[in-house]
Amino acid sequence: MANLNLFNPSEEVSNLLKKAKESENPYRLFWLVVDHKQCTIDLGESVLKKGTWQQDYKEFIERLPKSNQPFYLLLHIKSDTVNWSLIHFCPSNADVRAKLSTASVKMTLKNIMGPIMINNDFFVDDYDDLCLEKVIDRILRNKQTNLFRSKQEIEESYHQDMEVMTKIEHSNLAKTGGAFHYNCLLDDKGQAALIDFKSKKVISLRFAMSPDITKIIIDGKITSNDSTPLLSCFEFGKNNQQQLLPEHFQPGYILLSFKHLNPTVQNEILEKIVLVCFVPVDNTLPVKLRFAYSVNQSSFLNKLKEKLDADVVHIEVDDLKEVTVERMFFLLYPQLDSSGCVEAKNDENRLKFEKPSFKRRGPRRLIQ
Repeated sequence: MANLNLFNPSEEVSNLLKKAKESENPYRLFWLVVDHKQCTIDLGESVLKKGTWQQDYKEFIERLPKSNQPFYLLLHIKSDTVNWSLIHFCPSNADVRAKLSTASVKMTLKNIMGPIMINNDFFVDDYDDLCLEKVIDRILRNKQTNLFRSKQEIEESYHQDMEVMTKIEHSNLAKTGGAFHYNCLLDDKGQAALIDFKSKKVISLRFAMSPDITKIIIDGKITSNDSTPLLSCFEFGKNNQQQLLPEHFQPGYILLSFKHLNPTVQNEILEKIVLVCFVPVDNTLPVKLRFAYSVNQSSFLNKLKEKLDADVVHIEVDDLKEVTVERMFFLLYPQLDSSGCVEAKNDENRLKFEKPSFKRRGPRRLIQ
């Protein structure tokens, strides 16, 4: 069983975080990166106090190299206090393993620093949002919110987060290939709904995490009696930008059946099953729920394939406007070009990405 506190700070980071707790610490900022292969929290850079926090932060951000790797910034704003701000940066195009590893480290950092020392905590997914002006705006907004939170409330919130992480930790969690996979549980109503989906009584199902984040529950469904674009049979090139799901859907897993004309075989009608993992990039969804949806996705996908006895293609989106007819075709047929044509290789029946035929070797010969 893997431990969610598997990611430990390096010796250098541990020493710096100890100094950060001191009232006269000389550091303004720590840039922390997570090595999911070595399972360590490493130091990208430490910045000493030179001018005001705005001057020190702006100077650092302007020379920060841009990449798709997530990281944390620990920022000390007021020199006369021991309070720090924690900025979690995770771009949408980051590697899934890196996302999961970095998300799991957040509670480790809070546990090391203490819940009261980190008085600002927010999520950013774009380098533009790391600019000084936007960071000041986020800090001011958080400050207004924290004015109504007592010290006891902050501690209670911290202990609730720790309780949720402990529940996930002591579930069937296994570490494979550097990524976390949670063997999720599906409630009885959810399993019954999958039977209806398999028998085509329903067109789409919505699943969500239970309030205690211990299992996946059914959250809604779309039937043939509902007004939905999913009732249509789609053809590539026609209504390509049509949105397939309503925008009021809540975050979670959305299972749908996509009926369409096969673009590679003339007049062939197919129905493909697609799982949409919808988690918005804004900060409306708690980090613990983000983490739960991420780590459950792999095992839930395998469970769907087993229950439905069919192949299920999955896609991750942060906005339901992305779930369009065109996106579905490119997901299901990666060999399609923008005009809907399929490039052939050697002959008309072989697709561009088809696995090459296997050529057997001749009889083995002994070399003397």
